[in-house]
Amino acid sequence: MADAGNGGDAGRGPSGRRHRSAVVAAVVLAVLLLVLLLWPDGWFLNRGFVRLYVFLLDRGVPQALTPEAYAVVANVAVFVPLGWIGVALLRWPPVRVVLALTAFSAGVELVQALPAVARDPSLLDVGCNTLGAAIGVVGASVVRRRRHHGGDAAHDQAGVDQPGDERRDVGGDQLGR
Repeated sequence: MADAGNGGDAGRGPSGRRHRSAVVAAVVLAVLLLVLLLWPDGWFLNRGFVRLYVFLLDRGVPQALTPEAYAVVANVAVFVPLGWIGVALLRWPPVRVVLALTAFSAGVELVQALPAVARDPSLLDVGCNTLGAAIGVVGASVVRRRRHHGGDAAHDQAGVDQPGDERRDVGGDQLGR
């Protein structure tokens, strides 16, 4: 096995630069998320969603899409990249990623319930965060599977060894080349 520190397997295996970069990215995202979600006063988040609501309302978005709806979408969206990183870059098993991110979300909500933080914890937030993690995991799993299997449905057809060759061969032997 090549030593990742010497560049032999760097970027490919779990001990390569790619893995370290993924860990750094995951930690940075998690810390930013913690700061955002555990800031003692959630007023600026609420104001941000209200401003987004008014901005979109002025541009014809229906009133039925309330600031709370935008908050739900945001709760899903913030966990998608973490789910993706867990599977695609850290190469954790998908179930482990979803469970870890669900536990992370539940922990954040429990801390929000502390009087010193004075935020409103929500099981809906945990559910939305888990959904976001699952979307990221599924997306990364699909991309990883396609890369692993060549990304072409023709690959599975009998008698087709290299699915891309037909597209590059624009006449081949028939043109006398």
